[in-house]
Amino acid sequence: MSVYQFPSVQLEAEPVITLGGLYPDPKRLPKWKRGLYLPQVYFFHYRDVQLSPHFNLKEFSAKDHEKWVFVHPLLVTKLEFLRSRLERPIWITPRGGYRGPGPGGVNDRAGGAPFSMHQYGKAADIVVTGMTPKEVARAAEGLFDGIGRYKTFTHVDVRGYKARWIK
Repeated sequence: MSVYQFPSVQLEAEPVITLGGLYPDPKRLPKWKRGLYLPQVYFFHYRDVQLSPHFNLKEFSAKDHEKWVFVHPLLVTKLEFLRSRLERPIWITPRGGYRGPGPGGVNDRAGGAPFSMHQYGKAADIVVTGMTPKEVARAAEGLFDGIGRYKTFTHVDVRGYKARWIK
């Protein structure tokens, strides 16, 4: 087993991980993913991988998971920071992490937006025990780029520009 060290995140995994906009072997990816460019994203073949002290790859994969799971390292780092700020566990909802795009993909089945950040491994739908979505959104302010409040969860993402919404 190899150990990879990243800023604020240590990963323990087989060397199937590629970094910095590189891809897994394109022949091993579905056709629609072969030209996809996601700089600074971890590509993982679905398996049990500890991404950070409190987040596991399984949490970012939908229950009807894809073969590959994309997770942006900044998302994991900021979720860890939010967890330490709140001093409470953060739960990623089912289908609240990575969602495969494309017709019939997990994003479609979950009713996600056509350009959802979930498709790029840059978003998570979270629940914090003992806090309302409004309280979680307030705590995430200044930390995440995109923050959306829903009835039962809070959406957070690292899209690169500010976005706020309430549904």
